[in-house]
Amino acid sequence: MTLKAGDIAFVQFGAKDPDEFSFVAIKDIVAGEVIVFTDSGWTKDGAFRATEGTVTFTVPGGGLKAGQVVSWMSGSSTNPTGFSSPSSTNFSFNNSGDQLIAFQGTLTAPTALIAAIQTGDGKTEWNTDATNASTSAVPGTGYKSTDAVPNLALLTDGIYSVALAYSDDYFNPGLASSVTPSNSLSKINDKSNWTGINANQDTQSYDFTALCYLAGTHIHTPSGERRIETLAIGDEITTIDGTQRLRWIGRHSYPRAVAGPWVSPIRISTDAFGQGLPHRDLLVSPWHAILLGDVLVRAADLVNGSTITQIFPGTVAHYLNLEFDAPTVVYAEGVAAETYANHANRHMFENAAEYTALYGDDERVMIDAAGNNLRRFPIVFDGPRFQDALRRANAHRRYA
Repeated sequence: MTLKAGDIAFVQFGAKDPDEFSFVAIKDIVAGEVIVFTDSGWTKDGAFRATEGTVTFTVPGGGLKAGQVVSWMSGSSTNPTGFSSPSSTNFSFNNSGDQLIAFQGTLTAPTALIAAIQTGDGKTEWNTDATNASTSAVPGTGYKSTDAVPNLALLTDGIYSVALAYSDDYFNPGLASSVTPSNSLSKINDKSNWTGINANQDTQSYDFTALCYLAGTHIHTPSGERRIETLAIGDEITTIDGTQRLRWIGRHSYPRAVAGPWVSPIRISTDAFGQGLPHRDLLVSPWHAILLGDVLVRAADLVNGSTITQIFPGTVAHYLNLEFDAPTVVYAEGVAAETYANHANRHMFENAAEYTALYGDDERVMIDAAGNNLRRFPIVFDGPRFQDALRRANAHRRYA
C-alpha cells in the first residue's frame, strides 16, 4: 500500500542531545510498509533540498495499530525493530531549529509526503523556502495538480504538519493512546496543544510512555506479597502512608517489535540497593520512579550497566499501575516505588474506559494551579538531590 498525508503524525521532537522523535499511527499500517524520515528541508520549487540524511522504518510483523506510538533516539541500542541506521552523519537535528519530514520513496524521487514538524525561528509558521539545513517550506509546496505523483500533496500546517516557535525539545501532552482518524490529526497538529522548552528532554514526561510495573511484580499487602496482576480494586495494599485500598488498576501492553527506549523495561537486579532490596529482580518501565531517600528518581536514570539495566524479556511487555485516592508509595519486591498519579494522562491505559464507568468525571487530576505535576514525593532529574540519590542507588553496585 502507499501511505498518504495524515497516516501518521509526529508527537515528539527533541534536538537536545540525544536527538529523538516519536510518531503515532493514525490508521492501521501493514507490516512491510516503509517510512523514511529526513531532516532535509523542502524547497519552494517542489523537491527536497536533499543535503541531509535519512532514517528508514520498516513496519515489523503484525503491523502498527491506529494509536500506536513509535519512538526513535540517536545512538540507542533499544530502538524498535525496523529502524535503519542513519544514512549519514548529516541526519542530526539542529538545536536552534530544524524540521523532520516523513515520506516514502527517496530524497530525489519521493512518492508520498506523510507528516512533518518544524521547530525554531521563533515563529509558528513554515519558511517560504529551504535555504539552509534548518529551514523548509511546507512540504508539498510547488506541487502541481498535473504532476504524476498524486501523494505529494501539500502537508497543510495545522492539519498534516505543525510548525512550532521554540527549539530543542517538544512534547504533546494531549495525545490519547486510542486516537481515531476523526479527532487525532486536529489535536496533534494544533499548535496550542504543544509545549516546548529549551532544555534536555529529561525534564519532561511524555504521556505516551509507560509508567508502570511489569506483570509478575510482587506487591506487599497486609497478608503478604501478591503478584500485581492478581490484585483487584478494593484490595488492601501496604503503602508508605499505611494500609490503603486500591482505587483502580491501569493496564497497557507493548509488543517488543515497537518498544523503544522509553517503553522497554528497566531491570533492578536482586540486592542492587543492598541486601534484599529488591529481594527479586524488579522490572519497571523507564519512567517509573523509585523512592531513594526523600526523592523520586526515574528508573531510566538509575541504569548503570551492571545491577540496573534495560532489557526486554519475552515478546510483549504487560504493564500495570496502581492508583489510590491520592499518590503514594508501595513496596515492589521490597523496594519503595511510586503509584499512579493522574497527570491528565489516564488515556495512555488500555482500560481507561473502565475508570470512567466506575467513577465518571471524578478524575482526581494531580496538577496544581501553576501546572506542576504532583506526586507523593518530589521527582528530581538533576542537581545535588539527584546526585545524592544516584550515590545511594549505587552504594551496593557490583562491577563485572
